[in-house]
Amino acid sequence: MDKESICVEVEKSKLLNLKIKTTSAGPCISKVPPGLLGKFYLGDRILDINEQMITTTDFAYSIIKTSKNDMVKVTVKRLIRGYFVELHRRNPEEGLGFSLTDGPVIASVSPGTDFARKANCAMMEKMVITHVNGQYIPFNSETRQVNMTIRDAGSRFFVILQPLDFMTELTGSAHRT
Repeated sequence: MDKESICVEVEKSKLLNLKIKTTSAGPCISKVPPGLLGKFYLGDRILDINEQMITTTDFAYSIIKTSKNDMVKVTVKRLIRGYFVELHRRNPEEGLGFSLTDGPVIASVSPGTDFARKANCAMMEKMVITHVNGQYIPFNSETRQVNMTIRDAGSRFFVILQPLDFMTELTGSAHRT
């Protein structure tokens, strides 16, 4: 799951609960309701709905509401500003090469670690973990909760990282600093 475009068919009634926000990157998903977890990720950029190009949030909701079909086709671009990082460890207590602060925000990355090599980003300290194995990590999570989720993820798992400034824009809330 890289920065690819995917098309998902979704029930119109469920799609109406999807939260969309127009950001500097265009209309992006700002909240995924439980019935759509795994189909969409926070930060997905909505490209088109029922093959109509989407440029604003209002237009997106208009197309959904006026759809004559029970199923709606949505094309999104994954991780427009984020990263998908697969991680491996021998046991749940093994360090991963990064530390968190202020909830899901990466505080530091240890050079030369598997995480540093795979993340391949000099600005990693300005990134937020938004998902662990597809499980959404709320922006306002406590660091302890995020560390427990990571610990319980197993020996092979993935995280999705998004830039802190993008998450602030997307969620409409300033993060604790």
